[in-house]
Amino acid sequence: MKRYKSKIITFFSTICFISLIFSSCEGMFGGIYDDPVNEDDKHNNKNIYGFTSYDENTHRGTMYINVSDYDKWLYISLKNKTFDTVFIPQSLTQDWDGKSGIHYHYVKGSQFTLDSIVKTNKQTDPKTWDIALHRFEAKVNGGAFETSFTSTDQLPVTSESFDDIIYTEDEWIDTLVMTDRNGMLNYYIGYQNIMCNKVLSNWLRMDISNPPPTYHPSDKVYILRFEDNTKAALHFDNYLSPSGITAFVTVSFIYPY
Repeated sequence: MKRYKSKIITFFSTICFISLIFSSCEGMFGGIYDDPVNEDDKHNNKNIYGFTSYDENTHRGTMYINVSDYDKWLYISLKNKTFDTVFIPQSLTQDWDGKSGIHYHYVKGSQFTLDSIVKTNKQTDPKTWDIALHRFEAKVNGGAFETSFTSTDQLPVTSESFDDIIYTEDEWIDTLVMTDRNGMLNYYIGYQNIMCNKVLSNWLRMDISNPPPTYHPSDKVYILRFEDNTKAALHFDNYLSPSGITAFVTVSFIYPY
């Protein structure tokens, strides 16, 4: 009888130990990959999102946006002060462009090993947009330049000094836009292959080399030049919600600059 009880105790101890390991792993990776589960931030405060201020005389404004979802891009039109949400394609229903898809990598530190590709439709951009954000990644309908300034108040009055600089345009990349995290406990992550702007995406760097993750904003002002040759100045003031959830972003801007 004692031997039987000992086996039962050992069995349940093992179960508890395994559960503890997995719960710890999930907690660790949840922090690394920022699972933004917060009803107050995502739903109850919808009225605080959007263009929170804009001065027609100075062309200065601010916006507060929720880009916490992994399966969506938020397209922003500074000209029209509008937003468009576009889901990341998950399947192929038309002729493949030879690039678009979810690329699955085994990730170890900064090393990515491509394992497989799920072909999908190409991302469809709205007719009118200037920038697009997916969490900390960015697209620009034109090009971007990182300045040495840390506030839009430090900028020259006009944008003439930025007329002849080199603006970095978007390029195809498949190791930046994390969209499928189902295999993250095995370091197996699905990334969207899409046109992204590496310069503007540098506004915040997440370091996961030693969990929990640390976040390093560049704190730089970015000058954007769009296809219609207008310019904007952007500064990412904050990446946290009032309750401390990441990917709730406050942006100061000048448009047109």
